[in-house]
Amino acid sequence: MNQAIGSKKLQSGFTLVEILISMAIALIVMGSLILAFTNQSRVFSQQTDLTKSQANARAALYIMSRDIRMAGYSGIPLGWDKAVAANNTYPVLSIKDGATILPNPAFSVAVANSLKTINGNSGAGSPDAIEIVGNFLRVNTGLSVAVAADTSTCTILSGATIFAATGFNKPAYLIIGESGESIIVEVHKIALVDPSSKTITIDSTVPFAYAFGSFATPPQNVMVAPLSRRVYYVAPRQNDDKGNPTPTLFVRNYPDIDNSADFTEMELARGVSNLQFSYDLAAADKISLNNNRACDPCTIRGVNIRLWTWSDKFRNDQPLLREFSTSVRVRNMGFSAANCLLAGC
Repeated sequence: MNQAIGSKKLQSGFTLVEILISMAIALIVMGSLILAFTNQSRVFSQQTDLTKSQANARAALYIMSRDIRMAGYSGIPLGWDKAVAANNTYPVLSIKDGATILPNPAFSVAVANSLKTINGNSGAGSPDAIEIVGNFLRVNTGLSVAVAADTSTCTILSGATIFAATGFNKPAYLIIGESGESIIVEVHKIALVDPSSKTITIDSTVPFAYAFGSFATPPQNVMVAPLSRRVYYVAPRQNDDKGNPTPTLFVRNYPDIDNSADFTEMELARGVSNLQFSYDLAAADKISLNNNRACDPCTIRGVNIRLWTWSDKFRNDQPLLREFSTSVRVRNMGFSAANCLLAGC
């Protein structure tokens, strides 16, 4: 009898109440673990996105600063200031200050207006845009054949493939100069390049004659170099995973100065929501600064850049903005007293 009772006690299990309590405790523990994992995953995603955004912004700021620093570099010693005013071509030009467009030159106005029509670039406080021109490839050469006055072709010693480049590195201009008792410098639009014969045809005739050779073989102190025209701006990009347009920093290369619709575009950094420029001018010309636009581009000595990165991968879907800034000294400006005040600015 006692053995039967003991066997019955050994076979008894948990009551329904005990099972329910155990399940509730297990659910609470599992819920806590899932919540902690979800939070950690969200934080990891946020930090990854933030790190990527910061890295892209710093890289874009470096590339933009490098180009602005080299704006005006031609490869011809002290040649740019001599050529800039006569050719309506400026090393640094504030083509768009928020919603305000500069009054001229015509090509730059057309580019700025095309950017203004892009969604997100038309209202007050919208991103700025800057145009720069220079020998960003840092190459130059000489002449292999003398160039007569009133002709429109020149044959160079080397580097024809640079002048004939396509895509983002395609140059817009040819600059040719002679250094002697007086510096003669001309900037011309490139019309045609024949790499096989190393012959470059320009859009207009040269008024001066140039002897063959290069700076390396005086007294034929002639140098030829390519110049590119680039524009930095911010515009919406393709939609993100939530169906929203992503603000992005772009740079365009314009190889045809008569066609503002002809360009090659490169994406620099996604998530750049705003871009603002201000300018350091020659001390005596501070009055030529109007609404952060340098009305006399020849007085620009430095450019201050500010950009903001944007990310929506944070709690409550509130975007996070971070600011990056730097100041750039334009190294190739200020060698002469050239004046190029923009009419109507």
